[in-house]
Amino acid sequence: MKNNNLDNEFWRENVVSCAVTYANHIWKSTINNLFHGYDTDGILVNTPDLNYISNKYNCGWWIIEQFNKGVPYNWGGCTTIEEFDTGIADGKFAGNVPDYRDNGVGKYCVGVDCSGLVKICWGLTKRVSTVSITNIATPLNSTNLLLPGDIILLPGSHVMIFISFLDNEKKSIQIVDSSRITGRVLLRIEDLSNLIKRGYRGYRKNIE
Repeated sequence: MKNNNLDNEFWRENVVSCAVTYANHIWKSTINNLFHGYDTDGILVNTPDLNYISNKYNCGWWIIEQFNKGVPYNWGGCTTIEEFDTGIADGKFAGNVPDYRDNGVGKYCVGVDCSGLVKICWGLTKRVSTVSITNIATPLNSTNLLLPGDIILLPGSHVMIFISFLDNEKKSIQIVDSSRITGRVLLRIEDLSNLIKRGYRGYRKNIE
């Protein structure tokens, strides 16, 4: 998905399609994909399955030996769909939702975090964070200018991919994100005014 013309509708359609694919992806888990504890590298891993217990998040959702919908949240993860399916088949851990941001990135986990999802859907060659993404994207003067494939960002915290406005007043929006709160990639609805109050702003990828 490489197209440097950000006004090109095809580029934007690909971004949206990629994001929605992650939200709708169906995969079957096994007991090997579940893990709670420290891996062999000393990284704390907590997969967001139904056994997940945390003092901060209530995001356990996927079920062993069943088909599950949505790619799991994985702190620091940037896994393609193909890499995810291969990893699941090879017994890698399905996601990782640590309580703290200073937790290391588990190399035995598959899935994506919020900025990893943007990296893949935007077709970037390098990994970005919710801070460094501001080096390649420009803030919009108004969230009313958002177009499909743009992002809604709170630097240093979280990023969402904008899909569409759901009403003429442009108050209700559809987004795709990967969140520690949900434990997975979801296509969901947000109130735009509430996001703005919390410090979020619309951004558009710079033309290369």
